[in-house]
Amino acid sequence: MKSYRPLLSITLALSVGILLASVISLPFRILGLACCFLFISTVFFMRKRIVFEGLLIGSFILLGIVCSRNNHILPKDHIARVAHFYKSGMTVMEGVVVSDVQRRPFFKGKKNIFTLDVKRIEAPWGWQEKSGKILVQVFRDTPIQCGDYLLLKGKLYRPFNFSEDEKFSYREYLDRKGIKLILSVGKQGIWEIVQSGAGQMLKTVSYQLKSRLAKIFLEHLTANEAAIMIGVILGDRYLIPQHINELFIQTGTAHILAISGFNVGIVAFIIFVILKIFPIGRKGQYVLTIVLLIFYAFLTGGQPSVVRATIMAGIFLLSFLFEKETEAVNSLSLAALIILIVNPMNLFDVGFQLSFVSVLAIICVHPRIMGRLSKFSFPQDAKVLQFFLQSLSVSVSVWLWVAGLIAYYFQIITPVTILANLIIVPMSTVVIILGFGMIFLSMFWLPLALAVAACIKVTLNLMVICIYLLSQMPFAFFYISDMSLWQVGIYYILLLLGTIIVLSRSPVINEIDIQKTLP
Repeated sequence: MKSYRPLLSITLALSVGILLASVISLPFRILGLACCFLFISTVFFMRKRIVFEGLLIGSFILLGIVCSRNNHILPKDHIARVAHFYKSGMTVMEGVVVSDVQRRPFFKGKKNIFTLDVKRIEAPWGWQEKSGKILVQVFRDTPIQCGDYLLLKGKLYRPFNFSEDEKFSYREYLDRKGIKLILSVGKQGIWEIVQSGAGQMLKTVSYQLKSRLAKIFLEHLTANEAAIMIGVILGDRYLIPQHINELFIQTGTAHILAISGFNVGIVAFIIFVILKIFPIGRKGQYVLTIVLLIFYAFLTGGQPSVVRATIMAGIFLLSFLFEKETEAVNSLSLAALIILIVNPMNLFDVGFQLSFVSVLAIICVHPRIMGRLSKFSFPQDAKVLQFFLQSLSVSVSVWLWVAGLIAYYFQIITPVTILANLIIVPMSTVVIILGFGMIFLSMFWLPLALAVAACIKVTLNLMVICIYLLSQMPFAFFYISDMSLWQVGIYYILLLLGTIIVLSRSPVINEIDIQKTLP
């Protein structure tokens, strides 16, 4: 039975529009009017399917162009419009901290990094109301928290590009987050907390909670162990030492260190199990799980992979709530559509690309591999063998389809990933469950939380040892020369053709089995 996937075409059309935005030079108003005209026209051709679908696809292509162009239009009072007047001296401004405060070691001291929503800037003729977000670096230890209203004095400048690699630009990376400038507050600079709790209450509370949860790991684990746990549970990877991060990259298991659908799935399971303790009906459990997953996505910074997984999990749970079946590709497409409309620049984010390509491979390729394997006769009671084949199928599917992007962006190929995921993913599942258990128990029964912390130490160190041993295997990974876009394109064309030829006639496993394997 052929699946109906209208949202896939719509999402692809929006993506094409975002890609075309840089080459289309028509005025913004004309593009906006044309987009509205096409959307209205679809109403009159709903009974003519071909015309209706053509108009709808055209509408979303134009919407992609409009959203992308609108993302680059700065308000008249944006601080970036006047930044060139402040290049030569120190800049004094006020604003609200709207992100988590990263406290990183810097030589013998510390460096605090956060995002500031600018409110006012001091000009020679007095204070001027301004808007826009900037990245602030305070080169000293401070008690600054999210929601604080600050007075700052420092050096304002545009972000530098630290890498000569054209594929990654630090300036463009910040630009995709809506950040055009950096304020550096050094020894001659000034910082002052004018008012605490001046930001959005939900955001302030969530980041303060995140800071308290991170403190639990920092108090009961070593620095490196806590850094990994904060990465996999709370989404902050900046504390993880470079040498450990490099091991995960070399074995293709770096996704373990970031919040992904895999982590969100475990969180959803834990929430659902805990809610079963309370006298709440099944529908109430579904609703509360969705609400808590949204809060968790908010808590971890709303990364594209987390938002994608949260939307898909929410749709999956709503299908039980309303007793409707879901289609995995449509759910994935809806997640991508929402993320891209909110911020079209996410399309160029490496994490966004890897997240969606890997899940698409699991949805579309993995079931056909399992269908091909189902032709062989295996004992029905061989549960371990079935689990191994499922895991191997997922690992191979994902590795093949993300290998091109990883080779393009990071110049590395990691064949050991297929084996590494079979070993590391189950171990990381235990680590994540223990991590949440430690957080929960530390609030009620500290002695048992310390026992869980000891289990985390053993499991976590064993996992890192396994990753190190895997990285030392012959041909585990190898670095390659720079790849061009056309080479990556050829790789994916050949991979697509190979997949169609080899797996096109394979049966597809049940949709429920697919959803069980989603990361």
